[in-house]
Amino acid sequence: MPSSTVKEHSAHFPSPKAAFRQSYILAGHRSLVGASLARIRSSRNGICALLALFFVCAISVTAQTLKARISVVSSDPAKVRVDLEFPAPATKISIRNSYGGALGLAERIELIEGTRQAQQVEVRKKAPGEFDATEKFDRISYYVNATQPLRPGQLAQISWLDSQQGLLLLSDLIPYLVEGIKVSSAEVELNLPAGWSVESNAVRINAQTFVTRDVDKAVFVLAPKLRRIEFRGPAPKYSLINVGKWPFSEKDAVKLIQRFLDEYERVTEFKIKDGATVMLLPFPGDVGPENWSAETRGDTVVLFVGNKEKKKRVLSRLGIALSHELFHLWVPNSLDLEGDYDWFFEGFTLYQALRSDLRLGLISFENYLQTIARLYESYRVSPDRDRMSLIEASERRWSSGTSSVYEKGMLVAFMYDLMLKDSSNCAGSFNSLYRELFRLPPARHRNANETIISLLNGRVESRNLTAKYVEGKEPIDLERFLSAYALELRTEKGKGTLRSKKEATQEQRKFFRCIEKGD
Repeated sequence: MPSSTVKEHSAHFPSPKAAFRQSYILAGHRSLVGASLARIRSSRNGICALLALFFVCAISVTAQTLKARISVVSSDPAKVRVDLEFPAPATKISIRNSYGGALGLAERIELIEGTRQAQQVEVRKKAPGEFDATEKFDRISYYVNATQPLRPGQLAQISWLDSQQGLLLLSDLIPYLVEGIKVSSAEVELNLPAGWSVESNAVRINAQTFVTRDVDKAVFVLAPKLRRIEFRGPAPKYSLINVGKWPFSEKDAVKLIQRFLDEYERVTEFKIKDGATVMLLPFPGDVGPENWSAETRGDTVVLFVGNKEKKKRVLSRLGIALSHELFHLWVPNSLDLEGDYDWFFEGFTLYQALRSDLRLGLISFENYLQTIARLYESYRVSPDRDRMSLIEASERRWSSGTSSVYEKGMLVAFMYDLMLKDSSNCAGSFNSLYRELFRLPPARHRNANETIISLLNGRVESRNLTAKYVEGKEPIDLERFLSAYALELRTEKGKGTLRSKKEATQEQRKFFRCIEKGD
């Protein structure tokens, strides 16, 4: 899903990615050390209001805008009411029934009612998410069961709320099709419980009204206590939306985010033009930071992290999540590529995040090696690891239940990194792959897999690597591969370890130090 990438972590009913992520977190990230300006107000409020008004006018001219009022009815049971007004009468609507690994979203809709000129119109359910009527209607109302998802990994993926906070996503609350036409823009008014407030990545018109040009990517965070901190302005502008209490300061969080933004601008040599928003929320319950769930949706990162721990440990886990999640603002969300290439924007991006953690000193070289070793152990015991090629696994990521796009994709990235450094006498950088992607001239319908494989093969003699493991189904034999690089895998007390060979030559030790730099 190139435009929106879903991340999961779950202690119950683990998905393949959730299980992989748990092993990735535990594998060598135990020693991470975590590293704002006040929001600009007063004199700029009038300018912002004028800009917001201009934005609304632009939308009304260029597209028909759906009007929505979303009201929090109760938090226990969690329920919201949705009232919609269409720009033109319709007889049918479609509401999304799945997103990533979350299924049955439209089944949460209850008591749907349509009207036209204040006269009731009967709206029938044809199939999950599909509703129609024999007469046209221009307004419709319904309730949505917004209970917290059973799978914790879906916390950042679907709309839900409780007595402490809420996450509302237009993509699963309002129709994506009206009369067969895609809904792209909407004006949204939110009615909240007393004492609650709302922040969003949409443009604010007033305290509780927003407008968006992209319904699929509009995110709203609700809570009694939340703050928006803007930093690194004026262009691009980044925002941290902070919910609840944390054992670290907002300045700590901004500093950590800023480090990764600087790192990924350096890696890609590409600056995100319109900035981005990070929404940080406590993971529900009395849990520590090993529990987390995240999603990058367009230019917005939504991140739930358990906060019941000391400052250092929570910041460490936050750094783990951010290192991977923030890179998705670049890959795939800032790339103009078509097709399913999850093996790259998940697997290679996980490896890039690991390299960045190493370069920034957030993990030790031993942590880095242990992560690769345990990743390989997890890959080897997976029964379906080589049932499909990485390209096939990417196409069936949500339906196949395979974790190979993460595990095998990350291992292929590691192998490619070693080959690149070896062939260039350590002069080559893994970063140059991303720089070349962002330097590609604009083109329509550029195939992602063809483009990336071509770049991989053009920078180092890796045709066997991509043919065997990306396009093919051949198992990875990492022990054999590493024998040429002064590295060896050993199993001690049931755990895999990766280290340099004692009998390594001087040239091989030099190569080993090259890897250790993380660049």
